[in-house]
Amino acid sequence: MEMGVETMKKLFDNPWIYRIVALIFTILLFIYINQSQLTSTTPQNQEQTTKMATKTQSVKVTLQVSANTEKYFVTGYPEKVTVKLEGPSALVTSTVNTMNFRAFIDLSKFKTGKYNVPIEISGLNNQITYSVKPARVDATIQTKKSKNFPIQIVYSKDGVPDGYEVGTAKAAPSVVAVTGPKSEIEQVDHIEAKISVPKGATQTIDQEVMLVAVDQDGRQLNTILTPATTHVTVPIVLPSKTVKVKLTQKNGESDKVYALTTDTARVRIYGHTADLKEIEEIEVPVDLTNQSVDYEDTFTLKKPTGVVKIDPAKIKVNVKIKGND
Repeated sequence: MEMGVETMKKLFDNPWIYRIVALIFTILLFIYINQSQLTSTTPQNQEQTTKMATKTQSVKVTLQVSANTEKYFVTGYPEKVTVKLEGPSALVTSTVNTMNFRAFIDLSKFKTGKYNVPIEISGLNNQITYSVKPARVDATIQTKKSKNFPIQIVYSKDGVPDGYEVGTAKAAPSVVAVTGPKSEIEQVDHIEAKISVPKGATQTIDQEVMLVAVDQDGRQLNTILTPATTHVTVPIVLPSKTVKVKLTQKNGESDKVYALTTDTARVRIYGHTADLKEIEEIEVPVDLTNQSVDYEDTFTLKKPTGVVKIDPAKIKVNVKIKGND
């Protein structure tokens, strides 16, 4: 036992033992640190790689115009152009999402005439390259002109049921300012507010209607209307009047006296105004065939020509019968 302790003591007194142990710990620490760095930096490297990857994407962009819009009106250019973007993936994606750049043509130094001009791009990050299709566009600059026109309301009465009448249609506002190239303004025949009357319409129509400037052939002109819409009211009414109810005897016997009465002395009739003017009463014939005692009966009122509705449609009639003494 004493020999074993003495041997261990001699072993630890040897300086090479400490050197070997220190070397082993150093190697293990080096391996641990490298492994940790590898694990922690891999996602960062991947993220950086993703950001640095090149991406190409095309987008449709509204083409803007830089010009003296107080004096001139520009036409003939396309509404949108295609811009192809290329650059770091993150930048391209951000640019497409925000659309914080613009495509435009610069006509600020041009006077009236027709021109073919290049499309310019502004607002792009300098790390993004681009191309535009088309690269150039045609544009026509004309003298600007404004003029006021009354609004004409266009509609069809075909959908309105028989008996109903269409009153005078009104627009509010009734006048519109038309702005555009002088050549187009000179062709304006009228400003049209076209309203759709549904089939079977029986009530007044209220609609907000888009306005259109048209020439004498009905062709739409390239102009700006202020306001662009108007509120149109088309009255649809069913004319009516009240008339008396006239009870008349039919097939009575000569030896009897008949007394006809009703609690409904007047009714309201509906129809064309011209037809209503000719009607002063609604006749109710009461058939007294084989009637010998008092009774009460309900009669459906017959509509005269031109009348589409009677209110009430039915009335009760009391009949009292007496012998002729």
